[in-house]
Amino acid sequence: MNLEKSKDIEILKKRITRRKALSTAAKVGLGVVVAGVVAGVGGYYAGSTAAPGKTVTITKPTTVTSTVTKTVTATVATTPTKPKKDFTGVKLTYASMSGPPADQVRYAASLLKEKYGMDIEVVDYPWEVFFSKLTTEFVAGKVSYDFIWLDTAMMPGVAELGILQPIDDLVERDKAELPSIDELVPIHWDYAHYEGKLYGWLNTCNYNNFWVRKDLFEDPKEQENFERQYGYPLTDFLKQPDWLKFNDVIEFFHRPPDLYGYVQPLCWPQLCFPAWHTRWFTCTGVPEIDENWEPYWDRMGKNGILSIELLKYQLKFMPPGVLAMDNPDALAVYLDGKAAVMTGWDTFCLFKLEDPSVSKVVGKNLHLPPIGGPKGHCVYTNVGHLLCITTAAKDVKREAAWEAIKFICSPEFEPERTIHSGQTPETKTGWKLLMQKHPELPIDKIFDYMTHCATVAYGPFFGDYVTGVKDNIAPAVAGEKDPEKALKDLAEVYRKAYEPYRKSGKKNTHGLTIPQWKGPDYTEDLCKQIGL
Repeated sequence: MNLEKSKDIEILKKRITRRKALSTAAKVGLGVVVAGVVAGVGGYYAGSTAAPGKTVTITKPTTVTSTVTKTVTATVATTPTKPKKDFTGVKLTYASMSGPPADQVRYAASLLKEKYGMDIEVVDYPWEVFFSKLTTEFVAGKVSYDFIWLDTAMMPGVAELGILQPIDDLVERDKAELPSIDELVPIHWDYAHYEGKLYGWLNTCNYNNFWVRKDLFEDPKEQENFERQYGYPLTDFLKQPDWLKFNDVIEFFHRPPDLYGYVQPLCWPQLCFPAWHTRWFTCTGVPEIDENWEPYWDRMGKNGILSIELLKYQLKFMPPGVLAMDNPDALAVYLDGKAAVMTGWDTFCLFKLEDPSVSKVVGKNLHLPPIGGPKGHCVYTNVGHLLCITTAAKDVKREAAWEAIKFICSPEFEPERTIHSGQTPETKTGWKLLMQKHPELPIDKIFDYMTHCATVAYGPFFGDYVTGVKDNIAPAVAGEKDPEKALKDLAEVYRKAYEPYRKSGKKNTHGLTIPQWKGPDYTEDLCKQIGL
């Protein structure tokens, strides 16, 4: 399965293409809204194609050069040379959103055919059509899929519709063949469970990463001028970023129109998922809801307001029109060498950074650790994707679907599927193997992101609070609504959505804590810096 590195990069370049964030919505079940506005939660919805993936024939390798050196060590469990079961004659149907979730299975299908004899038909749809098929046609018996892809955040609502089978028995039986829990993203493992049962195996998890221009930070003159102006070494920011240093750095490098201090896609929903959420988690140190399903939005006082005002302040050091920029637009600014700092999704940004056909900053990128403080120490994650077995898969089909899922999600296969589809790894070993194969990729801090991340509130009310965030936080950041009022109104949206859970006496046991900042609380200094 190994290909030349140049061919790998060429495939990746062609696979990851633009898809604008969608805006249609359809309500199903207990307030679950499947809406294209959740592009930030899916990680690459605004950066991947809505059409089924195409076969790419490589006729001319592209040589990639890099000055980045990394040393990584990966240990992979030995895969049995002979399959345990023969699934010759078994035909499975897999359904997913178009783009990387479908392309990963298309690539794996021929390998699974060779290994197990099974046939897999891949059916993929644009985002809103996919969920319509699941929540109306599948439930009505008009279509049948044996295993499917899901956003983890959507899983509880889909499970309540009776579409999914628990897989706890399969996991227990085959635990020796599966990655250990330590290999997985902790919050993703947490969110993969509903009502105490596991409803899918972990496929990938994406993060709002921080990258900076290595050449600028290592320039002796830039270092000298920065230290003279701010009183500390520029390279201090690289060791452990915090918002105080972040604001100094983006102010210092802001030299429009040739260079902007910072770029981050801020059209809806990127403005909130992930940009504002990362600031909420770090400024408050709390998640969205507590164990009683009560929102924190209107309970955090100055620190809650700070999360909005901080993002508003940073707009001054971004390109004009940034509030209308989607993933491709913001990334293009950075790839053109016109921004010193960028935050973006690993799925969408990673491979383009070192692609000389689109990037002027090849070999000039550094991956920074997750930003910290003044309260929390984490960035936003979309809490990833699951591969799930549906209630339509019985007996031998259930077993075949499970073997397919294990193969597609195995650490040793993750780098290959990433190269051929863009669907990045979930496991630590998968990331290590990918970094071994492509040491030029600026992603060496990814293991810190796996343990220093937080996400949206848990439960089957995803659509309700996506709409609430859009109606309140987006206008607050744009200066069209008072931040305190926006947080109060958002809290009421959450209270209404979660009222059935409170009345039932259920307790929330998911996502109750986030990684905490171990440095000093610099809330007052940050407020002073931004004029709050």
